[in-house]
Amino acid sequence: MVKKYQPQRTHNGKLKTPFVVFYPKEIDTLEVNAILHEVHSGFAEVYNPSMKDLEILNGVNTKQSVTIKFRRNSITFTNKMKVKLLDSRYSEMWNVIDVRFDDEFVTLLLGGGAIE
Repeated sequence: MVKKYQPQRTHNGKLKTPFVVFYPKEIDTLEVNAILHEVHSGFAEVYNPSMKDLEILNGVNTKQSVTIKFRRNSITFTNKMKVKLLDSRYSEMWNVIDVRFDDEFVTLLLGGGAIE
């Protein structure tokens, strides 16, 4: 049986939300302060976490979570990075919980606000 070609669900028309990725950069002083250094900006598709993402979040203390998907580039993304979504619905700074790569896109699972 020949399988049909399944086109990508994400395309340029769905990459609507602007975002900025920051990496903490430490300064050598008496007090160690971490300032955020911008490493990447672009447009992403933002959606609710899938069941796979919810399983990953099961052991993490977060109030809110969101998943973003954007075009892959030469930057290696890590869990130390923070993401700012430039949309009024997502006004806070998000922590990167999980990073997934495929041929064309990078998927970041973001979490924000610790449960007390």
